[in-house]
Amino acid sequence: MKKLILIIRSLTRFAVPVALLLIVGSGHVWRAQAAAATLTITPTSGPPGATISFNATGLPPYAMAVVRFDGQIMETSPSFLFGSATGLLTGTFKAPTQNITDGPKMVTVEVGGVALASAAFEVSSSLAAIFIDPSAGPSGAKITVTGLNFNPSSLLTIKFDGQTMLTTPSSIVSTPTGGFIASISVPAKGNGLYAVTATDAAGKSASGTFRVNAATGRLALYPEAGVGTVLLSGRDFTGGSPVTVYFDGQRVPTIPEVPTASTGTGAGFSAVLSVPTLAPGQYQVLVIDGAAVAGTATFTVPAGVGSGAQGPAGADVPVLDKGARFPVTVLDASLNPVAGATVYLINNASGITLQMGVTSAAGLLVMTAPDVNNETWFRVESNSGSLVSPRRVMVLPGQAPAAPALRAEIALTNHNVVDGGATGPAYIGGRVVRLFDAVTGETSGITDGIGAFDAYATYGPAGITVKAASGVGSFAANTTSLLNTGGGGRTNITGFQAGAAPNPPAELFRLYPWITGSKDTAYTVTVHFNLVSRVGGGEVSQAGDVTKTFRRGDANNNGEVTITDALFIAQYLAGLRSLGEAGDQVNPVNSATPMNDSATAGSSIAIQDAMYIAQMLAGLRDASYTQI
Repeated sequence: MKKLILIIRSLTRFAVPVALLLIVGSGHVWRAQAAAATLTITPTSGPPGATISFNATGLPPYAMAVVRFDGQIMETSPSFLFGSATGLLTGTFKAPTQNITDGPKMVTVEVGGVALASAAFEVSSSLAAIFIDPSAGPSGAKITVTGLNFNPSSLLTIKFDGQTMLTTPSSIVSTPTGGFIASISVPAKGNGLYAVTATDAAGKSASGTFRVNAATGRLALYPEAGVGTVLLSGRDFTGGSPVTVYFDGQRVPTIPEVPTASTGTGAGFSAVLSVPTLAPGQYQVLVIDGAAVAGTATFTVPAGVGSGAQGPAGADVPVLDKGARFPVTVLDASLNPVAGATVYLINNASGITLQMGVTSAAGLLVMTAPDVNNETWFRVESNSGSLVSPRRVMVLPGQAPAAPALRAEIALTNHNVVDGGATGPAYIGGRVVRLFDAVTGETSGITDGIGAFDAYATYGPAGITVKAASGVGSFAANTTSLLNTGGGGRTNITGFQAGAAPNPPAELFRLYPWITGSKDTAYTVTVHFNLVSRVGGGEVSQAGDVTKTFRRGDANNNGEVTITDALFIAQYLAGLRSLGEAGDQVNPVNSATPMNDSATAGSSIAIQDAMYIAQMLAGLRDASYTQI
């Protein structure tokens, strides 16, 4: 129990859901939570591959969850399911397309290995289905309608409450497999639930529902025009509820991945998003929370813009909850960035300077909304005499947002445990290279080290798997992994530091791959960090997926297997070559897998691997190195 207490103290917010799992996972408290949990899904029937939206309530606070379909763990959006303080969890997933039969299937939400809520979904291979995203919003909202299992190459019509809609594209024709994607704008309607129907030329039809809600949440963007990175702030949403962000009717990724409204007065949130590549024009930004409260704002992509989003000089930043971070830009008269300019954040009423900072080479500075107990304006000034944006910022009372200030930049290594001709299992290492500011992109240091991480790896096609996963360094003694979930193509791995916490750059875990397929097939392993947690507090969101590609027996990593690869392996074992991925180095995973010598912890490089390659080239073994 002492060890558990130390984990809770060191991991701060990230440790909360883990601690709940450990403490209440098998006790009466957990069962009380399970009895109150409910799950609703939309739609409740459809063909294999249908997109299903889920909404779970009554879960334990901050629960880390998985969704199962007919017992199989699903890949969801968002990929990391982390409930709110009020036990709310929302997201989507696609029904499996392989090894699935028609009939009723159970969808369950599972926390700590316990199924807390369930709902039934009817699979029908002949049934057409549509998915509406978002499924709620105000009149005028742009929504995407995705269709499955209609008649092939057929012209379709979409109706909203019986009214035929103009669509984008203007003419919808299903694919040879009966699918389509189109968008419509919600007509002017009063609040309520309305039917959306898609019908093909042969009369095959499918329906869904859309809830019209007047936009009651307040949204603001900074800047309101440009390209690149945009700060989004919301106000008057449902406290403790995750929100989903849509740009021109399409979901867009944000930092954090799942923004959550604060539980203070006004229920605000802040997030950073990247503007999609779009033609010049005005576009709608729509936010929906778990209770269907909606907010909208307009963003303009101007013609002839450069590579960075810049607000007009003297503009106001959106309203922010205290503790939220916001960017300040300083530009000269020609709109060039001003480096080294001193920026002041001044209380508009008292004239007292509360913060001071210096802009980077890009003319940027990230400031933090002050801790206030009432709505207060602050003005932003610079000593450079140049243009400052924003000119002022309004800070709202309430809880500081949970958005992480930092992101992790990650990389994968490709090595053996021991280099220099020795044999050890070949592995792929998950590394945090650095932490950098989510707004400016500049490197940010930490003084307390990395306290925890949560990541997963996906791999394919068939013929590659991960045999083992382990933590590195201070994570070695306290790491959990779940191998081969979701049909054998996914490994989840989570670690908590049990010693000196490392600072970036640091390797946190290792995956030991096993390739049994053909030398003619390229296999990939992709690693995704859900989050990194600092010991001193605060979560860091991942920066994106990193992928490694392998080919069984391709020791010199040139895309084919020849006698040179056998020679490279022999030279490595003789100490004449080193491990790596350059043209004169030996790729560890490719070299270790022709023979596959270890059934539990991955393969090591041995002279037999070179022999297997030679025998395959001589026609004594097939492309999968099986003896003929």
